[in-house]
Amino acid sequence: MCRRGVASNTLWADQVRNGQVLSLWKAKQFKLMFWVLDIGHLDGLLPGTRAVFTWLTA
Repeated sequence: MCRRGVASNTLWADQVRNGQVLSLWKAKQFKLMFWVLDIGHLDGLLPGTRAVFTWLTA
């Protein structure tokens, strides 16, 4: 049985133009959070743009 969760995070247009980074974390053993990936250089996104990231199992 696969349990699925949903999470969201938001960066405003002025944040991505100031070099902010979107960090992705994932719960693993004992529900501890582990860093997975930082996504930067988002300043090319236009206001109102939505980027969706989907976890896939290997």
